Amino acid sequence: MPKVLSIGVCDDNMIECTVLSQKIKRLLSLKGIAAAVSDFYSGQALLIWEQKIDILFLDIKMASLNGLETAKLLREQGQDFLLIFITSAEEYVYDAFEVEAFRYLLKPADDFKLEQSLFAAVEKKRKNPSNFFIFHRNHEVIKINLDEVFYFEITGRVIKAHLKMGCEEFYGKISTLEESLLDLEFFRCHKSYLVNLKFVGSFSKTEIIMENGECLFLSRRRTEAFSKAFLSYLKKSGGLIDVNPGESM
Repeated sequence: MPKVLSIGVCDDNMIECTVLSQKIKRLLSLKGIAAAVSDFYSGQALLIWEQKIDILFLDIKMASLNGLETAKLLREQGQDFLLIFITSAEEYVYDAFEVEAFRYLLKPADDFKLEQSLFAAVEKKRKNPSNFFIFHRNHEVIKINLDEVFYFEITGRVIKAHLKMGCEEFYGKISTLEESLLDLEFFRCHKSYLVNLKFVGSFSKTEIIMENGECLFLSRRRTEAFSKAFLSYLKKSGGLIDVNPGESM
């Protein structure tokens, strides 16, 4: 079953936000594309949203927190959505590149251009599922390969990615990170850890031993779910062989 895409529409003009959202839903429905479309009426509402967004339509000229500032803060959290700006402000087109905008449409959005941008974003998301994690630090864009991450650890507002070679730190919420990695082989084994199942060596009811020898806490209430997730991963990756119960070794 194809993944249900998560699409966000953010505009502080509630009428324009609703109209755009309805257009997007209609276009997706006509193509039979499964998607959940969520409306946001401020940048602040986006920042506290804890679910992953795949494609974001964002107005720039908003009160309090404008679209560029909102996009920058979301990127700093490590969110890797495809960003489509829809705005009446043509002068911001060059600033849009700083927050990795995928498309830039001027209001009122032409229906044909909206359709083109929407389906180009959908196609890109489907063909290129992200296996990289991107975050911003000190005006730099940092990209790390998720296949190199043993686990993520959070202390306060700081998330540390423990890699095969060294560590990387950035600000964010581990719940948001967990949501963004749902389709990959990561599991929230403890309130402080998000572990890559690929690098799990062994585990007990209270701890996980990684292949590099590090020991992580495993919450007792998550033990059963972790066990199922790990066994499922092993079966899927070909690392688990079923032996008939009556078969002798």
